[in-house]
Amino acid sequence: MVSKLKSAKKQSLGKGFVIGDKDELIALVENVRALLPSVVADAEEILNRRELIIQEAKMQAEKVLAKAEVQRDQLASNHEVLLTAAAQAEALRQEVAAEVEKLRIETDDYIDKQLARFEIALTKVLTSVRKGRERLVSDTETEDRSGGK
Repeated sequence: MVSKLKSAKKQSLGKGFVIGDKDELIALVENVRALLPSVVADAEEILNRRELIIQEAKMQAEKVLAKAEVQRDQLASNHEVLLTAAAQAEALRQEVAAEVEKLRIETDDYIDKQLARFEIALTKVLTSVRKGRERLVSDTETEDRSGGK
């Protein structure tokens, strides 16, 4: 580009178009050429940083996803523990209810046996009382018969 500018001839570009000094244009092109590597290097650095930022964002996203998966697994595990505990509690409740019913039946049987023994004892006492009364009445009638003659 610089060589073309050096060998270029002056031409009129028409109304409103002006070409500046040839030496100035050559200097400007050479400045652009000199700045170009640093601009390209800056652009490459920006692209590299962009890649680094994207990598960091991906790593952060992977960490967040891994943490979310762990929490999901813990919640699932906690849910399973809760379901297991509920099932065990229900089984224990049923076991206790069966034991209570068994104890109620055994208690009722025990009380019934004790009442039956008490009834037998009372029947014996009642029988003794009747016999005693009957003797008393019999003795009184005998005395009345013998004493009253």
